[in-house]
Amino acid sequence: TWLDRKVPDSEIAEIKRLLQKYDIDFYALHSAGNIIAPPPEDEKWQRHQIDLIHSAEQYGCKLLLSHAGSMYPNRDIAHPQNWSKEAWDRTVRALKRICKDTAGSKIEIAIEAVNTESVNNPWAMKRLREDVGDERITCGLDITNMVDPSVAFRMSEWIDTTFDLLEDSIRYVHAKDFAWSSMLAGLNWTMQGTGNMDYELFLARVSRLTKTTMPYVLIEFLSGNEQYEQAQRNVRAIADKIGVKIYGTQPPPKAA
Repeated sequence: TWLDRKVPDSEIAEIKRLLQKYDIDFYALHSAGNIIAPPPEDEKWQRHQIDLIHSAEQYGCKLLLSHAGSMYPNRDIAHPQNWSKEAWDRTVRALKRICKDTAGSKIEIAIEAVNTESVNNPWAMKRLREDVGDERITCGLDITNMVDPSVAFRMSEWIDTTFDLLEDSIRYVHAKDFAWSSMLAGLNWTMQGTGNMDYELFLARVSRLTKTTMPYVLIEFLSGNEQYEQAQRNVRAIADKIGVKIYGTQPPPKAA
């Protein structure tokens, strides 16, 4: 929707003024489109990402969140060929084109791994950056998006492996949790700090990302303010327990 209309310079200036006034960091725009969809949709979504990068520059954002894509029109559906060489090459070509057409921009393109796509593990994310050959390709880290039954009960090892491979390229972090609660492989989102995630190790590894800009940790996939408030309390309590500082934590309101 950022591209639905031509936003006048006066409105952009007003948004920037309000961001500064209220101490808000407009960090990223999200492109949920499909850059390797069957033609001609692939061209539409690649063009969309190029335009979004220019829009992100206007608003002073630091990055664009994106995905590797699916061979189906709908990126959320896993195509049987998503892990083929053809699909991988299509993703690399698409990202090279987007980087080339926005050459000179400082907006990074953070790829978020997800199990329905070719980039569904830390090794694939590392290789993608190498194959595209552009340092603007970085990582939007959501470890729970890469969980499968083989690691569901080995999350400490999975967290360490992921951070060891990707720490220099991580630009933001999603904080979720999950539980395996059925006979077959079915993973369900659950309240942060109550599921399989090793949140002590997770927060400790996030706190050590000293080689990058300070990462933003975003809590997601909950319903309503009460759940988000509880999730923040859980995460902050775990952080306090292990001595990790969460910047931006607001003090409790003073009594009237």
